[in-house]
Amino acid sequence: AAKEDAKEAKASAAVEDQTGVGASGGVSQMEDAPEGHIAFEKVVWDRVNVGHNFKSTIPGPSKGKPFRISAGRCNGDIEHSARIARLCYIKMEEGGSFEDLQKLREECYTKIGGAKRSRTREQMREALDEA
Repeated sequence: AAKEDAKEAKASAAVEDQTGVGASGGVSQMEDAPEGHIAFEKVVWDRVNVGHNFKSTIPGPSKGKPFRISAGRCNGDIEHSARIARLCYIKMEEGGSFEDLQKLREECYTKIGGAKRSRTREQMREALDEA
């Protein structure tokens, strides 16, 4: 049992290193871009699409287009949305492909228990306005 626990802990640490998402499933303050990182400037809130995004600098058809993180997929948690977007921005800066960013985003959604699109954009806007 101890060996299995050690294996599981090692696997969780590897996932956390890769995704920036802790084994507990939450995106903590420590799992974010470092304070003062340019990701805090480049990642912006998009009220129309109800989430955070940044402009892709990846060569190819996605260059210049927004890479979006949906607040709805983060169960309405805009802090999760912002952190995941910053983690994806860092991945892009490190040379990650568009597919790498998509994979990271999906892994983060899964780790936080993010739902498939459960609300319409209008419902999300209304909920955020009330908060």
